[in-house]
Amino acid sequence: MYKKFLALLLALAAAVSPAAALAEPSEIPMTEYILEEDNMFVDLPDGWYFNTPEQIDKDFLEVTENKERKLEKFLRESGIAYNLVSKDLKEEINVIMVSTSQTKTMFNFNLLDKEVLENRAQVLIDQGTQEDDSGKTTYTSYEVRTIGDCTFTILSGNMERKEGKADFIQYTTAVNGYGITFSYRAYEGADLEYGRNLMGNIVSSLDIKVIEQADVKTQFIKQVIPYALLVVGVVGFTVFMFIRQLRKNK
Repeated sequence: MYKKFLALLLALAAAVSPAAALAEPSEIPMTEYILEEDNMFVDLPDGWYFNTPEQIDKDFLEVTENKERKLEKFLRESGIAYNLVSKDLKEEINVIMVSTSQTKTMFNFNLLDKEVLENRAQVLIDQGTQEDDSGKTTYTSYEVRTIGDCTFTILSGNMERKEGKADFIQYTTAVNGYGITFSYRAYEGADLEYGRNLMGNIVSSLDIKVIEQADVKTQFIKQVIPYALLVVGVVGFTVFMFIRQLRKNK
């Protein structure tokens, strides 16, 4: 009898554990959204708080300390097309898309040797922990990988702000003169590996109907432009948008 009771308790514990409660990333319903009219599209998960520079999720505002106009301004100025926050407030996804003189010059990561991207990513790792007025950022690992039609620099690390800590994963590419970054934040209690798999699904869904060709002038300039400029122009926009312990009553 005791063994049966113990087995029942273990089964119940497994049923309500966070890992058991999470559906596999591949099973999560996704909806297609526009990045560039008639040309670029990406699938993002359903069931999250969903914010854009044009429309802030009212339910999200009710459970956070954010102000609608301030958040709209932040998203717009940061180049964040879509901001998603999980309903338990433990995960955050930002889709950043910018067009600057640097991204237009670099134009497409596919034009660069993989070794060039790896060397520049290694620089970020070698710099160690970087501190500024907002807090600390540490890049701990990188990978350069071609996914679909794009070459991505994949950076992982952790960030620390006065509001709290988080691990992050960010996929950055340049295509058609745009800098595009998919950024994932795992706050305390989140399953980073689960988020890593979810981000893999999101990035793999990126659909670009037409890949434009760089002209001769652009290809020439890109050879002499320091990659650090692209880091400032693209990775620099992966602003760590803390949701600041967002529950009002906890």
